[in-house]
Amino acid sequence: MKLTEQLLAERGGGDKGFTIIPGFGGYFTGVKRVEDYSEDKIILTAYNKLLKISGEKLTIGEYFQDDIFISGDIKIVEVE
Repeated sequence: MKLTEQLLAERGGGDKGFTIIPGFGGYFTGVKRVEDYSEDKIILTAYNKLLKISGEKLTIGEYFQDDIFISGDIKIVEVE
């Protein structure tokens, strides 16, 4: 997704990051693995960190070349 990469680069994030759209979902880059998956929690490994995504009605939409789209109402994203 060239637009997302350009926006992140302009904000100083390079290609590492994520974008959340409230009530719709989120786009995450650099994802290497899905560690856990349920309707209210998804845990991803990205850039040697764990991303814990909590919300409601979460589903994995697309996962392609280390990028993943998660639909649903994302409430919290924790980075460990």
